[in-house]
Amino acid sequence: IVVVKKGKTYYLVDGHHRAFASLKIGKSLLDAYIVEVPEGVELGLERLVRRRGIRSLRDIRVSEDGKLIEIKLRHDTQ
Repeated sequence: IVVVKKGKTYYLVDGHHRAFASLKIGKSLLDAYIVEVPEGVELGLERLVRRRGIRSLRDIRVSEDGKLIEIKLRHDTQ
């Protein structure tokens, strides 16, 4: 997987399916390429997750319909 690290926060930018599959089987550690970004740089991805209230993989649900992959926010916030 590919992850961007900014300060103490990590953003998953590639390998979403692998991360979801690992989470589903209870695996909590994955090998990752980590790209560090300076604190003063704001990422578009950072704005998106802040607007949508996404804090971890558990905050989203992926449903597959053929080739279409739709990402939806879960309504429960545990």
